Amino acid sequence: MYQFSTDYEDLFRLLCSGEIAVGFVDYRFDHNTENPPMRDVVKIERHGPGQIFIGARGVAYGSINPFMCKGQEEVAVFAGICSTINLAWVPAQVTHDASTHREMVLHEEIAVLQDRVAELQSAHVSALNDLASCQAVNREIDRQFDETLTQREAYHKWADKLADAIATHLEEDIGEHSSANNPWANALEFIGNSRCR
Repeated sequence: MYQFSTDYEDLFRLLCSGEIAVGFVDYRFDHNTENPPMRDVVKIERHGPGQIFIGARGVAYGSINPFMCKGQEEVAVFAGICSTINLAWVPAQVTHDASTHREMVLHEEIAVLQDRVAELQSAHVSALNDLASCQAVNREIDRQFDETLTQREAYHKWADKLADAIATHLEEDIGEHSSANNPWANALEFIGNSRCR
């Protein structure tokens, strides 16, 4: 079992030497003081004058910043916050030294980044596959459109030839294509009314 300490001045000296400490703090989800507080493990680290982080997983339970230390000694501000959150820390003799702890944290962060990179690479490959599928569909649509257009032009060509042949045979004027005239309909009407059967 670890031995815990509430000597915050000793903890402050430890942090000022570059060490990182581990401890436990009280926290609540609400302001109902009738329910007992919960405890959470925290990392305690000093980043510079007036900059101490007390928290875990990106959650700060009692950090301080230079603005809070104006007119007061940093150690006094730090001790007051530690007391408020009921901080109990593991003394230096059983705490990992700073370099070892930083290395462990670095490895954890690298692992997280590697997982994220793998996720992004997988998403990228999936997106490329989706893009390739869409491009293949678009090419097929373009091919079918071109084929339909070619067939339409051929049908129009033969319909024009047939209508012209009917007009020539019956010696009728079927006119030109326009918004007000349909030579095909005219040719059909003329041949329908002719006596040529």
